[in-house]
Amino acid sequence: MNFSTGTRKKRITILLFILLSLGVLPACNETPLRQSTPSPDEKRGKVLSLSTQGETILSSYSGSYALLIGESDYTNGWQDLRSIPGELKQVEILLKSKGFHVEKSLNLNSRQLKDRFNTFINDYGFDKNNRLLFFYSGHGETYNDTGYLVPTDAPTLGADEKGFWRKALRMNEILTMARGILAKHALFLFDSCFSGMVFKAKKQPKMPKQISQMAKLPVRQFITAGDAGESVPAKSVFTPVFIDALRYGKGDLNKDGYVTGVELGFYLQSTVPQHARQTPQFGKISDYELARGDFVFAVGDDGDGDGDGVADNLDKCPDNTSVELRQGVDQRGCPIDKDQDKVADYRDSCLGTNAGVKVKENGCPVPKTIVSKPSSYRYSDNGDGTVTDNRSGLIWLKKANCFGEPDWETAMQSAANLADGQCGLRDGSRRGDWRLPTENEWVAMVDNKYNFPTLSNAAGTGKWKEGDAFSGVQTNFYWSSSANGAAYAWFVDLASGLVNVVNKSNTSYVWPVRGGH
Repeated sequence: MNFSTGTRKKRITILLFILLSLGVLPACNETPLRQSTPSPDEKRGKVLSLSTQGETILSSYSGSYALLIGESDYTNGWQDLRSIPGELKQVEILLKSKGFHVEKSLNLNSRQLKDRFNTFINDYGFDKNNRLLFFYSGHGETYNDTGYLVPTDAPTLGADEKGFWRKALRMNEILTMARGILAKHALFLFDSCFSGMVFKAKKQPKMPKQISQMAKLPVRQFITAGDAGESVPAKSVFTPVFIDALRYGKGDLNKDGYVTGVELGFYLQSTVPQHARQTPQFGKISDYELARGDFVFAVGDDGDGDGDGVADNLDKCPDNTSVELRQGVDQRGCPIDKDQDKVADYRDSCLGTNAGVKVKENGCPVPKTIVSKPSSYRYSDNGDGTVTDNRSGLIWLKKANCFGEPDWETAMQSAANLADGQCGLRDGSRRGDWRLPTENEWVAMVDNKYNFPTLSNAAGTGKWKEGDAFSGVQTNFYWSSSANGAAYAWFVDLASGLVNVVNKSNTSYVWPVRGGH
């Protein structure tokens, strides 16, 4: 079988813009791109006027999410593309400055590549007001007017034809994904080798005079670097062209402060041929309902004073320290705080605190101080995993059998390490708040009117029953914190109410308490 493309090792930038259009164009020949020097107005992102329609469209997004995929280290015959990680880093910085939450994956095999697209769509693609952007950079191939993404483990067509078909990801699969997304605005960018066949029998769109009301409607737009047969060097021209178009407003052809997908297509089509032997193509998907809108980006470099990759106008924490930057920030520009307790993870001593729990500066819950009200009841269930003894004021763990039957040393440690989130606790307590009861506290706790166990119910009017007010009470030995010499400690037998001593190496149940002393 004769393949016109053979086993060429090239990169041709194709950008598939889904829903509202935005395009990126890669470099497509070996002529290096000259870095243009932006004017002072361009550096500031200055424009003549701002479109209120553009502001309305941008503010309608409930979230902006970008997936960057880079294939640079190939293992089965394709030339490595060493510049891709650095190029994607520049794209990542730009997109974060535009308010995108960016996820990046490098060097995926065939299974991982397909799964990564699907996972991202499942996570973000079904909120109708989301804006999605997909960016793939790596090898691509064209055969019989069909484009393919090449994962790191795919062989070349010339070396193993069947192996290539099994591994490569067809453009038709990407188009199917595009049609299945519910998000109003989505964009696919491909810096790869493909033909411009998606534009056959399509008319080139007209240059818009201003942002149209149609920009609120769905669209799937494509921009390719050129047709099949146009090759590019390993280092892409696309990244600097794309960044200049958005950061410095070079793609804002009508100077209204915004770059639409159509404007971007015109800009790339006129600019890239000055630096590469190729002519970019752009157009919209044939489905009418998905071809009515246009993608919108605000132009300008919004500034990033603390260098966290989030533009100052979008940064909720614009003054991050070098320590915070090293630990990482979230899409708001704030130090990562997974449990959302307003204490950054890197200085949070109690990660995983339940939402809404008041915490100290170290991220650990502030223990609740429960003031016992006069009550005719012996015990009050606090509803947070604790029970208050209204006679002594002690707060007991509701669950009386959470730790099994350890030796005395282990029992002491288990009680001291107890905290909110363990053993049914929702009280905001932290490690160090809990302990074993003393010998005297056990003496005050037992009610010798009853046995098996020697414990009253919550009202104090009868023998304890499961859940009234404690649970899991054992008619067996429980440790106290009171030692008797080096080898012995006091315990209580809740079957009879007996308080005695036993060797610390023996085993007994653990029932923590806090307060008192």
